[in-house]
Amino acid sequence: MSYRVLPAALKDLGEIDDWVLENFGTSFADETRSDLLRAFSLFSHFPSIGVARPEVTKKPFRFFLLKPYWIVYQPGTPTLIHRVYHSARDLRRLDKH
Repeated sequence: MSYRVLPAALKDLGEIDDWVLENFGTSFADETRSDLLRAFSLFSHFPSIGVARPEVTKKPFRFFLLKPYWIVYQPGTPTLIHRVYHSARDLRRLDKH
């Protein structure tokens, strides 16, 4: 099974990389990116590991907290990675982006 990172999530990852690199350095930025990519792969094998959040969206998305980020994905073949949000952000604004 595989996954595909959609353009909005690629943008999120770039912003995360920039912020972590600036604030914590190369090693931590590399570790953060690796952790996120491992989680994406995990969804391909265990698509129900995340939780549905009907109070956030009616779309068939699942949410997985990899502190401090919410990963928003859609199970399928391939699994679609829609967004990667910092947990301090309001997820209810998901449909507005």
